[in-house]
Amino acid sequence: PAHSSPLGLEYFGPDAPSPLRNLFLVALHGSTTKSLKRGYKVVSASPDSGRVEDFLTGFLQGAVVNGRPADVFRIGTNEFLVTDDRAGVVYYIEKL
Repeated sequence: PAHSSPLGLEYFGPDAPSPLRNLFLVALHGSTTKSLKRGYKVVSASPDSGRVEDFLTGFLQGAVVNGRPADVFRIGTNEFLVTDDRAGVVYYIEKL
């Protein structure tokens, strides 16, 4: 949606495990106007169906911004990093 700001994405192809296989993970940075409550999460997007689903949330809780995802970097078959430029950290995620 508008104001969600998709900044980074990564594709998990046919070699990825089932929950990630053939999906894009997209970092939605979020609006600077937090009251819009758009973005502030990582979503999965299927290139086949066009379906978009929440994958990693919790960066915006009520009126509190805990983080703003900026990019996704695949580092293994089922491992990836998510950068957060609000908290200034990099999250390591392993999907089993």
